[in-house]
Amino acid sequence: MLKMLTKLEMELVCTSEKLLNLLILLMHLLASANDIEEVGTLDYSAASFEKPLTYDLLCGIMESELKEVDMVLDELEAQIVEASKLSTYKYVKDIFMIDRLGECAQYLKQSRGRVSEITLQLAQLQRTLDYIRNDTS
Repeated sequence: MLKMLTKLEMELVCTSEKLLNLLILLMHLLASANDIEEVGTLDYSAASFEKPLTYDLLCGIMESELKEVDMVLDELEAQIVEASKLSTYKYVKDIFMIDRLGECAQYLKQSRGRVSEITLQLAQLQRTLDYIRNDTS
């Protein structure tokens, strides 16, 4: 049970780090969104095409990574449920283990909230920039 909890905690920490990196990428995308507004100009240089393509690529990568994190969180949730069953039936005496399991469940809930927030912000940013692109063309 201790090994399972330790592994679960480590996976939650790794997922949290990945979410932090995705949040940093989102901030980068938000900061560079102003550059995309220049897409509608009559400049047909390679640089004018590179910015929106880079943006689209980064958004695609970010969407893919968010889906992957969400799948990992589903797996972790299943592990937490399994560990809860084990702790209820076999390890009731060890309150420390049950507390750690509760902390893992709370951490999982916070991670799911972060995934939702990042997904919503990314979708809003994409809608805004799609509007800008359509408006300038």
